[in-house]
Amino acid sequence: MTPAEQAARALRSWLSSSAGDSWIRDLVAHRSASLREGVAGNYLAHRFGPDSGQLQEDLVQEFHEFLLGSFLPRLDRMPDQVNAIINGKTGQVLRFALQKFSWELQSAARHKKNNPRGYLYRRIREVLARDSRFVLHRHGRDSISYAPANLPEPGRHEPAELSPVEYGGWPRPPEPAGRDALFTAAYLGEAALFFHSQVTDHLGRAMQVPLRELARYLAAHHPWIDCPLPGSLSDQHSSTADNETMEERIAGISALNSITVLAEQFACQLDETARRIFYWTLEDPPLSFAEIARRLDLPDHNRPYRIHQRTTTALKRFTATWPGPPLAELPEEVGLVFIEHLRKICKKSLARP
Repeated sequence: MTPAEQAARALRSWLSSSAGDSWIRDLVAHRSASLREGVAGNYLAHRFGPDSGQLQEDLVQEFHEFLLGSFLPRLDRMPDQVNAIINGKTGQVLRFALQKFSWELQSAARHKKNNPRGYLYRRIREVLARDSRFVLHRHGRDSISYAPANLPEPGRHEPAELSPVEYGGWPRPPEPAGRDALFTAAYLGEAALFFHSQVTDHLGRAMQVPLRELARYLAAHHPWIDCPLPGSLSDQHSSTADNETMEERIAGISALNSITVLAEQFACQLDETARRIFYWTLEDPPLSFAEIARRLDLPDHNRPYRIHQRTTTALKRFTATWPGPPLAELPEEVGLVFIEHLRKICKKSLARP
């Protein structure tokens, strides 16, 4: 029996025990709020209903199924987790698995089958960012507009206000060859140019156009975009590779190759104290802030807590504004590589005086 098979058998046996079930329930309850953040919250509410108590029970069952159906069968690809299980660090492995489960929820929420509207917005953003005919402009954290690259400079200063507009009476966009064709780069590039010309005619001048308005315009003329067809998370995982476009695969590989450089860039923003605190909070079990204060000879637990809060806030800002899609929109392995590489960088600070 290989170490991976030995670890999988041990973890499967523990999960079937009352102690394992209780531990999973406590873990999911502790993280349930973060699991329902962002687009995942809408996806879960649509799939399981709005009752928060029932939703937590459903999340427990989904996490169980994820562990048995997806995580354990792939354990042989995760030697660090195998070693952790064999060395009795089951809690560390389950927190790692829950993070992967959370990313898969986010991925499912953006999947073309489960959330066509969300998937469309993501594709628009990816396509126009790579198309030299367009320039993207960010307004705050969550608002992005586009304009043709040859748009005169005065039209680039502010996005058009189009939220009151009903697009049903506007000219139809170019007709795609089929539903899947609507998500292709070739179609979305032409649709973006067409919609921008329609906005210009409507306003009487050329301006930046919010990406969300292009998605809303296309949905108004293709109502099926607003009709999700939710499936199970295990179905989502098994079908992602088949439904993934070649562009998305290339983008994911590119992101994975460059993510360690981004981790190093973020680490450069942290001083030695912040790095040590960040590393210790990722230990299994994580050190308390009181213990961290003792090790760093700080007056009380409040000081390392505040430093850690500043680090996590900076990390969220960094991953939301780095080049390309935000961390939550990238393949799950990209996020895992980023956090693991950052953890290793911070660990080096422990060896320094």
